[in-house]
Amino acid sequence: MRSLSGRGLAPILVVGVVLAVGCGPTTGAYCADQLECMGGNEQDEDACIARVDYAEELADMQGCADEFDDYFACFFDYATCQSAQTGYSCSSTQECAEQGASSGAVCADGACVVSRLALENSEVCRRETRALDACSATDINF
Repeated sequence: MRSLSGRGLAPILVVGVVLAVGCGPTTGAYCADQLECMGGNEQDEDACIARVDYAEELADMQGCADEFDDYFACFFDYATCQSAQTGYSCSSTQECAEQGASSGAVCADGACVVSRLALENSEVCRRETRALDACSATDINF
């Protein structure tokens, strides 16, 4: 049996690195950006990765892998950290959670506020969004 150690492994690693570099944004990079925006911990990042992986698998099962990849790449390139009020008043972040405000909401200036990656201009990825919506029979969210 041939060993994978030594010089036999180097070409495999180089090919793997070259392929990975040319594949567009990664789920890990997206989720790291999301975590930086929203705050959270390793479990939150793992949950984000699971959501994106599930959305990608769902798109693939529907024959929409290319459309998903195009939308994901566009979103990754143009999304920025956005904050929005949830509609709940508060005096503490704990109060936001107790009132049922969105997950990750914090109290800021008497209002529960949630941050997430979003597109400032909905026109930016419109072509990619429409292509994914036209291809997929279900709403694919991550």
